Amino acid sequence: MFEAIEKNARQSHYKLTSTVILNLGDSKQELGSMDLSGNMVRQVEQDMSVEGDEGHVANIGRVSGYSNPTNAGGGIAY
Repeated sequence: MFEAIEKNARQSHYKLTSTVILNLGDSKQELGSMDLSGNMVRQVEQDMSVEGDEGHVANIGRVSGYSNPTNAGGGIAY
């Protein structure tokens, strides 16, 4: 989920929330049944300057890329 709140004419606050849901199950006669499930949520917030509506689109990419500075590939790392 992505949220952008304009603070003033040139500054906006962005919040990006990403969720991964895992559901893994298997059943074999020789091994029995297995069920593993869970979820993980990551959230990043950042204030950025913006000019015009098209600036929000560019900032969405920047926020998703900067969300984890230790992740060399950009984006939210899990």
